[in-house]
Amino acid sequence: MGKGKEEGFLKKLAKQLNISDRVDFLGFQQNPYRYMLHSTVFVLSSLYEGFPNVLLEALALGVPSIAARCPTGPEEIIADGVNGLLVPPADEKSLAEAIKRLLTDEALRKRLGEAGKKCAEDFRVAKIIKEYEAVIEGVCAESAAK
Repeated sequence: MGKGKEEGFLKKLAKQLNISDRVDFLGFQQNPYRYMLHSTVFVLSSLYEGFPNVLLEALALGVPSIAARCPTGPEEIIADGVNGLLVPPADEKSLAEAIKRLLTDEALRKRLGEAGKKCAEDFRVAKIIKEYEAVIEGVCAESAAK
């Protein structure tokens, strides 16, 4: 899904790999969640991330997820083997093994999907606002005490 400068290259690559009949390029989608919801596995193979909202969205939908253990981001959300799987960045072999593991282990997919939903609850707006308020109140109280 989406549009970008690599689209032409990716379409050409799919053709060269003889997988064009198994790859759909859907372009920009106003509601990507209807596709994500029906996914068997979600994979975030980024080399760098800030806070990967898309990973949290997949977890909230209960999609078993795999992410690269970037310097920041995915490891702040996923506990490896608990609510998702983490692999080393730029390690295609480990990524392929993790994908195969999830595709062939229905019980693991189910367990990680359920745990992912619970994990996503920790990032709900109301909960995060309360955490920000507590930090701000603590700083204010500390400043007032000086």
